[in-house]
Amino acid sequence: MEHTKEPWRIVCHTCETPADIEDGDDYTITGADGTAIAFEPTRRDPNCGAYARRIVACVNACAGISDEELEIVADGDETLKLCFARLTKQRDELVAALKKIVATPHMGQDIYTLSALDIATKAIASVEERK
Repeated sequence: MEHTKEPWRIVCHTCETPADIEDGDDYTITGADGTAIAFEPTRRDPNCGAYARRIVACVNACAGISDEELEIVADGDETLKLCFARLTKQRDELVAALKKIVATPHMGQDIYTLSALDIATKAIASVEERK
């Protein structure tokens, strides 16, 4: 079974925005298609609105990561923060290697070499515009 697709959001029925949720407000957590996932018409804990915002933020931040991958990180020695740091370091090392390849003079300017250089240049640009 898969969870409801992202992005999730909070629809507050008795306040202006989800950030304004207070004890006693009615709200619903919905999926991308508007389907209700959870609702809290009556709360006993004044922090429920904050919990709902945190849940929605975490689900949306993890979009594209499978439950299995998240569970491996949660059960392993590596925290999600360390995992992202490791992946960022690997990405930066790969970009540096691609830059060296692109900057190296190439003897044979055949179609395959030019195509590979073009692919490498586009990959570098894609990563650098997202940093």
